[in-house]
Amino acid sequence: MHELDHYIYPHRVLHWLVAGAVLLALAIGLTLGFLGYERTVEIVGNTVTNLLYTSHKTLGVLILMLMTLRIITRLAFVVPDHEPPLNTFERVVSTSVHHLLYLALIIMPLLGWAATASGGFPVEFSTGICQQLLMNANSSLSSSSCGMNG
Repeated sequence: MHELDHYIYPHRVLHWLVAGAVLLALAIGLTLGFLGYERTVEIVGNTVTNLLYTSHKTLGVLILMLMTLRIITRLAFVVPDHEPPLNTFERVVSTSVHHLLYLALIIMPLLGWAATASGGFPVEFSTGICQQLLMNANSSLSSSSCGMNG
């Protein structure tokens, strides 16, 4: 048994920051995906629609950065054992699901980044700081990446 009976503070802060960013990105992404660009512009206007797209992209980059920090802290610091202890099957399933969730939270922002950059759009971290993935505009790659991103 590890000497800790709870997760250390950085683990808990990163957990809730990632959870909040994922929920917000999911809400914005579903709204934009359900309504589409034209309908969103009709409802809320061009400025708010662009703000929603920029916010969604910013949250994706933020999630990617937070997950990188989360993996580093997970490797650097001990985590507490489950209480009560899990049997072998439960431990394997729990660990597998945990790793798949981490993988999804890394892959999803990368797919969004690839879809955005290959479509010829800037990948923005907030309004004004643009980062370009080393990729030229490619409409077929953009379409397939957008489909995988949601």
